[in-house]
Amino acid sequence: MRSFATTRGALDLESPSMRLYQKSKRLGIWDPYDLNLFGERYRAVFYDALPAAMNALRTDPSPAAQAHAVVTYTMIVEGVLAETGYHGYFTALERGGVLPGLREGLELVKRHESRHIAYGVYLLSRLVKADPGLWPAIEARMEELLPVALGVVHETFAPYDPMPFGLDLDEFVDYAVGQYGKRIARIERARAGGPLELEEEEG
Repeated sequence: MRSFATTRGALDLESPSMRLYQKSKRLGIWDPYDLNLFGERYRAVFYDALPAAMNALRTDPSPAAQAHAVVTYTMIVEGVLAETGYHGYFTALERGGVLPGLREGLELVKRHESRHIAYGVYLLSRLVKADPGLWPAIEARMEELLPVALGVVHETFAPYDPMPFGLDLDEFVDYAVGQYGKRIARIERARAGGPLELEEEEG
C-alpha cells in the first residue's frame, strides 16, 4: 500500500503567486498591484507609455497624436505583447495535446485580435500615406518601444529554468519580431504609394 505525505519543502513561499495565495486566504481579497508582480519593462509600457499616449488624444486629436497612440497600442501592446502571449499559451496547450476546447477558444481570440491589429496597421498606413512627414515620428516611436516590449517577453519567462511545457524563449521573440516586421512592411508599402491594405493576418 502506497502512502503519501505533503511537504512545503518544494514551495517558494515568497514567490508572487504564493504571496498572493496567502493574502487572499488570510483576507479573502487581494490586489495584484500590492505584490509588485510586474517587471520594470512591463510597467514602462502599461503604466507609462500606453496611458500617456491614450490620454494625449483627449486634448490633441491630430494625425501625429493618433499615429503615436496607434503605434503604442496596436503595434506594441496588441501586436507584440498580447499576440505573442496568446501564441505562447496556445503553443503550450497544443504541444501538450491538452484542453482542445480552450485551444479552440484561443484560436477565436487570436482571430479577433488580428482584426484589431489589421485595422491599426490600416490606420497607420492611411495616416502616413496622407502625410509622409509623419513617418519619422512613427518610426522613432516604434524603435523606442519595440526593445522595451521584447524585454517584457524576456521578463515573463525569466523566472523559469528550465522553460515550462517545452517552450523556447527565442521562438517567441522570433515570432514577435516576425509579426512586427510584416506589419511594418505593409505600412512602408503604403508610404511608398502602394494601395492601402485591410486584411487579417495569419499567425
